[in-house]
Amino acid sequence: GKINLLELLSEVGSISAAARQMGMSYRRACFLLDSMQSGFREPLFVAERGGSNRGGTKLTPLGKELIRRYRSHVNLVNKQSNEILAWMRSVQIEQQEP
Repeated sequence: GKINLLELLSEVGSISAAARQMGMSYRRACFLLDSMQSGFREPLFVAERGGSNRGGTKLTPLGKELIRRYRSHVNLVNKQSNEILAWMRSVQIEQQEP
């Protein structure tokens, strides 16, 4: 969920808009973003106050790289999982429904 929030933040440029799209409160979104940010030496995003047209939130290069690497890793894990699951289905006994 945190990576999805970060991706939405990149797309919409606003914490409140990203939170709305994910169906969560602004406060919850800030908590999640702050908890994610606390694990990195450099910022994942920068927020500027100021309302419409003057403020906004943008990902830093590190934030973009985190998303890219995370998605790449997820794709690799999914591919490996699909292979093992297909193999497991091929060697297991089929269960009969009662």
